[in-house]
Amino acid sequence: MHNKLQELGFKQLATDQCVYAKWPKWDLKNLKADSHFVFILIHSDDLIIISNLKEIMLKEKKTLLKAFEGVDQGNLSSFCGVEIEITEEKISLSMNYYWRKIMKRFGIAEKMKTDKPLQRKINRNDCPTTKNEERKKTYLQIIGSIIFGYTHCRLDLAFAVGMLTRVMHAPSEGHLKQLYGLLHYINATKDWGLKFYKDSSVQYGMDFTFLGFCDSSHADDEASYRSTGGWFFFLRRGQGCVSAKSGQTPDIALSSTEAETIWACNASQQGAFIKQFIDELQIFGNITFEIMEDSQPAINAQRKNVSASKFRHIKIKYHYVRQLIRDGWCKLVKINTKDQIADLATKILATNTTDYFSNTILGNTLDYSMCATDYLYVTVDQSLYVLDTDLLPYNNWGVMSTPYYCVVVLNS
Repeated sequence: MHNKLQELGFKQLATDQCVYAKWPKWDLKNLKADSHFVFILIHSDDLIIISNLKEIMLKEKKTLLKAFEGVDQGNLSSFCGVEIEITEEKISLSMNYYWRKIMKRFGIAEKMKTDKPLQRKINRNDCPTTKNEERKKTYLQIIGSIIFGYTHCRLDLAFAVGMLTRVMHAPSEGHLKQLYGLLHYINATKDWGLKFYKDSSVQYGMDFTFLGFCDSSHADDEASYRSTGGWFFFLRRGQGCVSAKSGQTPDIALSSTEAETIWACNASQQGAFIKQFIDELQIFGNITFEIMEDSQPAINAQRKNVSASKFRHIKIKYHYVRQLIRDGWCKLVKINTKDQIADLATKILATNTTDYFSNTILGNTLDYSMCATDYLYVTVDQSLYVLDTDLLPYNNWGVMSTPYYCVVVLNS
């Protein structure tokens, strides 16, 4: 397939080798009515074809069906278990059918619901010394099913999934009960999904700044004293999140400022990937990103000389964010702690706060006044290629027309 696509004029992206692109008539400095691009997203033997001009998309689809034996499945309505609804106003991603199957499989009745993903923290010290293989098997089946849905379109579950995966090796009865509690929460919110809205203010060729929220909880793990942290990246005000992570620092941090710095470095790595990916798409001008931090000491630490600071002992790799700041790729921005969306990736919050941040992450609210700045957002998640590259929301904005999508399935 790779060789044939190259013969057809497509270039494989270096940042994502399952994405191919070509720009036959495309000059960001001189865009015209017939300027167009074509992107192909590949998952196994399924292809998603995207172009900003419908006639070009239809032409490329015919060319591909001549080059490969396959079936035209028409407009993009589902992919890898994700139900996709595209209108002139927005793109909605959901997995309602998938969640209903999971609830039936694990015996979760419609009335079994709860209002929080986790009721209390997961402690590795509660793991039994003797493993119960039957319990472990059930635990792995459930957590694996949840992870599939989480990575595809329920990124608000990052903290709960991150906590519950810490004890997969030897879950206790209490851990399994907590996992069933997460199923009950998903059962209550199975209709939730990601939403991305059309934004006429975003135009091809403009300089673009995307943004992420990053936070950490210092030494909160009683078993290892490592810090829990995470981040969420967004497209723009009111848009759904497309990149999320919650986990533990690999090293013990000696202070909360150090923990924040470690996670800011982690978020900056994702930001660097996103920037380089968008650069390869050739749809915007200069690409930069900002990381929203609620720790002023962590922000100040990036401005100080390392030899004169309290961070002389930390690993060199955590100074990576400094380099990105100096290169003009990245900027740390101070926000109020109460506005820190990434809190949802670090700790158990009150029910109303959990609901608010969850809906914000999923793009289910247009109230995004919590942002400290007025910048544009864009991001990528590496879980699923149709979401991974986020070509859907990227190209739903532009100076010419709304992009068109179709699905082609190639015969194996």
